[in-house]
Amino acid sequence: MDTPKGATLSVLVENDDAIGAVALGDELKPTSKELIKALKKEQYSPIMATGDNESTMLSSRFRD
Repeated sequence: MDTPKGATLSVLVENDDAIGAVALGDELKPTSKELIKALKKEQYSPIMATGDNESTMLSSRFRD
């Protein structure tokens, strides 16, 4: 099973049998990139605070 980069795979199990699976992930809002540029222009240093693991945070969905 292929899992999208940065997604978390959850498998539903019943009586030791896998009966389903789903890949979960987040997308940044379309306006995020513009907001970060504006904050940097005003000398702010934006950070990303996340509860995800490092590979999820660094996935291509969070890059330019």
